[in-house]
Amino acid sequence: DCHLNEIDQIDLSQNTELTDLNCRFNHLTHIDVSKNTKLTDLHCEGNQIKDLDLSKNTELTLILCSLK
Repeated sequence: DCHLNEIDQIDLSQNTELTDLNCRFNHLTHIDVSKNTKLTDLHCEGNQIKDLDLSKNTELTLILCSLK
């Protein structure tokens, strides 16, 4: 959970066991979750994300994101 922290980048490549990510309302323009294949919940609304590749995240059951 890192929502409301004004971050503009986040490296999740080493968090391969991550199941829930809440990074809402920051300044992110890109999130790479390709290594986070166990991710089930993703909350990334309120950022400036232009595209989001979730093709490797087959366990996702909840996605709350808005793309710019």
